[in-house]
Formats: sequence, C-alpha cells, structure tokens
Amino acid sequence: MKDATSLPLVVASLRARGYADGDVRKILGENFLRLLSALR
Repeated sequence: MKDATSLPLVVASLRARGYADGDVRKILGENFLRLLSALR
C-alpha cells in the first residue's frame, strides 16, 4: 500500500476473495482496537 488512499482497493480485494465484512473489519484493525480496550 502506498498510503491510506489505497485502502478501498485492499477492502475490495479481500471481499473479492470471499472475506466477510466482519473479517475485513478485523483485518483492518478491529482486533487491535479490542486489545487496546482490554488493556485499560
């Protein structure tokens, strides 16, 4: 990825490969945010 403007292409590619929306959200950082919340 060059920068954040490429993010829609990453999302489209993941969906084209059969990833569900929930999985895409996890890949894009939802798991990391959950971890940060748990460390509070």
